[in-house]
Amino acid sequence: QWCTYYSAHMHEIGHNLDLGHSGEGNNEYADTSGLMGYSYGQDDFPRMCFNGAQSWQLGWYSSKHVTLTAFPESVLNLIII
Repeated sequence: QWCTYYSAHMHEIGHNLDLGHSGEGNNEYADTSGLMGYSYGQDDFPRMCFNGAQSWQLGWYSSKHVTLTAFPESVLNLIII
């Protein structure tokens, strides 16, 4: 019956896109933040896709990526002195 679940279909598509499981601790399916973890037992739920880390891995939304620097070098020099 699991093969009728939307989340199971999306999970398997994720594997075809080279995504691994999303787990917590020793349970490789425990992460509920995206579809590469826990699968839901409904055929029309949940309305979600892959989580942020997996979207980053896939290069989705790359036009929105930014690189942040915690502290500019000049600030770090002032803190150390």
